[in-house]
Amino acid sequence: MTHHIYGAYAWPHVNNDMLQKTPYKISQKIIEESYQFLAEFTDFKTPINEPTGDFFYDIWKIKTKFKGTVFETLLSALPGNIGEARIVKLDSGNCYLQHSDIDDRYHLNISGNNCYLLDLESKQLHELVKDGCWYEMDAGRLHSAINIGYDPRYQLVVRKLLDKNSLENYRKIKIMPICDKPRFRFDNHVSPWLNKAAKRHIIQKFKARPDHVTFQIDAEYLKELDRFDRNSFKISID
Repeated sequence: MTHHIYGAYAWPHVNNDMLQKTPYKISQKIIEESYQFLAEFTDFKTPINEPTGDFFYDIWKIKTKFKGTVFETLLSALPGNIGEARIVKLDSGNCYLQHSDIDDRYHLNISGNNCYLLDLESKQLHELVKDGCWYEMDAGRLHSAINIGYDPRYQLVVRKLLDKNSLENYRKIKIMPICDKPRFRFDNHVSPWLNKAAKRHIIQKFKARPDHVTFQIDAEYLKELDRFDRNSFKISID
């Protein structure tokens, strides 16, 4: 059996892994310096930077309390502009619901043992190891994570900024879930398409609201919205 980028436990082998190892590395010494601060991160997700403009499109800057700390050093290994960066804590024995996201992510494993990311489309189980490498994640694939170890798992997870497109012939779209479990159904049915549409540069100006999202789509691809069940999602087109 072929082992994948995390030395992964794997079901079927596929060539388009959800996680790809990047050349961006952090020394183990720097990662270990962060351990003394981890107890301060008690919430599931804690942002360590803040937006300077649009949430999905504009650069985020490090929060004042984290300037000059090891966490700024960890982020500095990444290239170019980055989006929201969060310390994500997953307690022992916990997992989270399957979902997908419009924006891809960078992942750096800080601590934890016997923890895994699940690619639910290819049925791959990726063991998370503390190797000092940043990994790029295709968050448009349905995924989850699980911690079956004794200790909490800490990851530094960074959103990749969406590309700013310049569509000329576009329509304005609003999608609102009108079903039970609205966030779960949106993340499982609409978000995978949004991620691919963003990468194909056919949408722009995406915004997420508490109960709906809006964006502009290239008019040539308007028919792609027919894939969504109108009994589950109300779609307005202007």
